[in-house]
Amino acid sequence: MIDLKGADLSLLVSLDALIEEANVTKAAERLNISQPALSAQLARLRDLFDDPLLVSAKGGRGMVPTSRALELKLPLHLALKDLEAVVKRPPAFDPLSADRTFSIAGSDYMTAVLGVRLIARAQKLAGPSVRISLRTPNPDLIAVQLERGQLDLLVGDERGVPHGMTIQRLYDDHHVVAQRKGHPRGDDKLRCRVAVATPGAIYRRT
Repeated sequence: MIDLKGADLSLLVSLDALIEEANVTKAAERLNISQPALSAQLARLRDLFDDPLLVSAKGGRGMVPTSRALELKLPLHLALKDLEAVVKRPPAFDPLSADRTFSIAGSDYMTAVLGVRLIARAQKLAGPSVRISLRTPNPDLIAVQLERGQLDLLVGDERGVPHGMTIQRLYDDHHVVAQRKGHPRGDDKLRCRVAVATPGAIYRRT
């Protein structure tokens, strides 16, 4: 029985590449590591499986998998693919059973326009353990809070969104003002483009 205490995922990924390429140099290029580093991993794999796994081909060109390596080829490749699928699978979200607080930063105006309706909708569609926290944004901290997951969304004028954030426009808001005739501001319309910002995925409101 193989003692897996001396194995790690990187070793198995390297073994998969080595068996597939049957060449240490090509496998190293595929894995984006140096040839000496992969040779060292191959030595560990030989100790782990108590088998040479790859031997020099006749004529000294390339390597040939041993019968043990050929036995491992398909099941190892399938196991790594299954593991990759597990890692990349997005977590399931069930609003009725989820226990989570969604933190949304926005001005008092945004809270009045969107927040109250959002809470009312969440009460209808989500379970009692889904909570919405509406917070006043701190311009100096907002980027860090979004990156660290301390905030889920920032809703506000897109001009106030930190550089590097992913934004999605929600709607254009219009303002009405009264001013004296001949005011230096002129008579151009006031417009505020409201956007939602996240560090990664784009959220849309329809």
